[in-house]
Amino acid sequence: MSLPQRTRPGPLRGLVLLAWQQALWAIPFTLFFGVLNDQGRGFPVYVAAFKISLVFSYCIGLGLWAIGSFAAPRMRRDADDLSLSHSLRVAAAYSSAAIVGSYVAAFIVNSTIAPGFIGSPRAVLQSGMFTLLFCVLFAGISLAMGFYHHAVDRARAVETMRAELANAELRALRAQINPHFLFNTLNS
Repeated sequence: MSLPQRTRPGPLRGLVLLAWQQALWAIPFTLFFGVLNDQGRGFPVYVAAFKISLVFSYCIGLGLWAIGSFAAPRMRRDADDLSLSHSLRVAAAYSSAAIVGSYVAAFIVNSTIAPGFIGSPRAVLQSGMFTLLFCVLFAGISLAMGFYHHAVDRARAVETMRAELANAELRALRAQINPHFLFNTLNS
């Protein structure tokens, strides 16, 4: 008996989910970068941080959506097994999409919301480092969730097998008892 596989939403549904989820993803980043850059200036810093976080969230989200909808399924078709090298290729594709999306967002922010956002080589490097930091963070969270789902699926399979084994043992015992009752009846 096989367990049902988890399916990813189709590309259009993924894009619809992206439209509203990215605004939610921007909130913790707003708080993080707002606190990081507050320096006593208050609410306007958080508003600017939210605008910038929205741009980053949507640019990175679109890159990840493109990989998840178009590139990753083709990678799975090419590699029949889920080996470590396949997982590393998919992870590299997602990380690359996040980094490219981050730099696209940085250039958009630099040209619209906050001129001078990436005005120095240090700012460009800093933007890339934050992206790598968050890629590692979310990769770790994703890996932990994958292990959790794998453990739940495995536990469900073990319980299903135990139930089937118990039913088989019960049927075997019934099959052993029935001839004894027939033999005892004939003897009496």
